[in-house]
Amino acid sequence: MDLCGLSLARVVNDRKLSTSISHHHSFFDICMAKIIAYPPGCYGTWVHWVLGHLSGSINEPGLPFSSNGDAHWDGGKLHLINVDQFRDNIFDLPSDSMYRIHPFSKNSKLATDNIQWITETLGKTVYLYAGIESTIWILNARADKVFNMCHPIEYYFSKKFLNNSTGSEDFEFMYQNHTEMLVRWPREFDDQDTLERWIIREYLSMIMYDALCENMTIDQNEEIMKLDLLAVDVVDLRDDFPETIRKIAKYLDMDVDLDEKILSDLYAKWQVTQPHFFKDKLIHDIVESTVSDLPMSWSNLTLVDEVMIQHLLRKRKFEIKCHGLNTFPTNTKQLRDMMYVAQ
Repeated sequence: MDLCGLSLARVVNDRKLSTSISHHHSFFDICMAKIIAYPPGCYGTWVHWVLGHLSGSINEPGLPFSSNGDAHWDGGKLHLINVDQFRDNIFDLPSDSMYRIHPFSKNSKLATDNIQWITETLGKTVYLYAGIESTIWILNARADKVFNMCHPIEYYFSKKFLNNSTGSEDFEFMYQNHTEMLVRWPREFDDQDTLERWIIREYLSMIMYDALCENMTIDQNEEIMKLDLLAVDVVDLRDDFPETIRKIAKYLDMDVDLDEKILSDLYAKWQVTQPHFFKDKLIHDIVESTVSDLPMSWSNLTLVDEVMIQHLLRKRKFEIKCHGLNTFPTNTKQLRDMMYVAQ
């Protein structure tokens, strides 16, 4: 029986259940917990760490970032991968704590359903989300922090084509609705058994944006915001970090040090670790300048950047001569020379 799925009143009124639960007082505290729910890549770990640091409950030295900007700070039992893990471990979790949860479960991939369960069953919930204006930033962040922790992004795609498995559960969402395309896609590997870059770019330009929007619950944001929670756009974290942290802390009734200098210092240290903050503007500027035949140059684009340029050009009815294009153009003239109008 899903005890946590029952309302607290129903648990108390059920003599058998209440007797069973009397030995697990933490259950009642769990139902008053503070929850940070977020799709992967939306900085739930960072916000959790900041609030814990400011409240004094986290005393670990240094910031929770790895060399690639990843903030996968463990937090002991305070990080629940999904709703199922929360349900399965309800009686073993530390009481009266803050938890962070991805809004997915085996019974429902709809974030709306899972977040509604969280808000109705547990305590106050903050939902961190990404919108259309931050997709390229978050795509890059996920490629760096989730996929690139062990291998570059090309590795996982090459594995998928070779073995029909990426070896990474975090990466499989890219393929779930595109198996037919995967089967018939060209296979040209280099001497490292890695697909050539142009093949990966072309494939991802057709699936990555839609797959991310689904996995990041972007199409569900409007419904989620109607629930009893505080919704926070990651753009607000980026553009007004001190005020956004204050808003979250106030909503969660947390007694934290909200000194402007401390918050500004934390933001400055965070920003240094996040090279993709403003990638959406850069990539949209590249596409607009190319279509409008305006001069513009760039350098050091990521594979995700190249994918999104090709995707956005396709939305404008342009394709690029991609076959063998392992080195992407570095200015609008080069890119225009490779473009043609899609039929």
